[in-house]
Amino acid sequence: MTEFGYTAGGYFVKTTEKYDSVTNIWTSKTDLNVARDGLAGFSLNGYGYAVGGGTTGALNTTEKYNYASNTWAIKNILNTARYDLVGFSLNGYGYTVSGFDTGYSIVTEKYDDSVDIWTPKANVNTGRDYGTGFSLNGYGYIIGGYIGIESKSTEKYDDVANSWTPKANINAGKDGLAGFSLKGYGYAIGGTTGLRSKTTEKYDDVANSWTPKADMNTARAYLSGFTANNYGYTAGGYTGISSNINEKYDDVANSWTPKGTLNTARSYLTGFALDEVSTTITSGRSSFSSRGATVSGGISAGKGKRRR
Repeated sequence: MTEFGYTAGGYFVKTTEKYDSVTNIWTSKTDLNVARDGLAGFSLNGYGYAVGGGTTGALNTTEKYNYASNTWAIKNILNTARYDLVGFSLNGYGYTVSGFDTGYSIVTEKYDDSVDIWTPKANVNTGRDYGTGFSLNGYGYIIGGYIGIESKSTEKYDDVANSWTPKANINAGKDGLAGFSLKGYGYAIGGTTGLRSKTTEKYDDVANSWTPKADMNTARAYLSGFTANNYGYTAGGYTGISSNINEKYDDVANSWTPKGTLNTARSYLTGFALDEVSTTITSGRSSFSSRGATVSGGISAGKGKRRR
């Protein structure tokens, strides 16, 4: 299995870049059709997706990335336009959760790529923007975000029951954070508590507990996250300016290492990963019943809201 990381979008940009962890190089790829930040990303059945987001207002746009042809195709729109939303894929379907439209959204939508349709599903308990999410061992999660204050909230989605359940809070309320799952555990990284953060927290779904882990080297908010080849990555973000920083997380050593930088510094971007050898992607139909799925929530500058 050879997995490649991708980042897409960012503050008023269409940029897509591909990361090769073997060569430690980012390569520019075909731009999105629609420039946007605060978008959600996930991979599903061998393709990448960029969903929602906005520039001056919320968008309902869905785009599908084909790595073989290096093209983005416009797909069916969300039912509810949102920016600063969270995305993950779970048991063969894509999901977008929460975000901001005319207020903090509680909407969940499910994407069936076989028919190109988004379907409304059970609402989250707490609407938020700037959150993150991942799928883990057959369930979806949304973490943190902004609800008027920085939130500690974690909720778990059961797609069979179509229900959201509150779970253990993260230790520090944060928005603008990144998330991924790695070897059977979830991670919430960076963001802002009012000040930009470098913290990492690890979620154990069996114990329902969050544990602080090693800090990133550089505090960043509004960054992207993905996993590739058994390591976690955070790329881009906001450090006071848009950043091209990329860091790699080794869960065995519990350490972050600076890696090759993005070609284009960006914040408020999203990320996903694709396995380009077998097209068995890191976030698709078969991945979420096992440990190691990849996902990143969409986060954004906020269309006139505060930027930290």
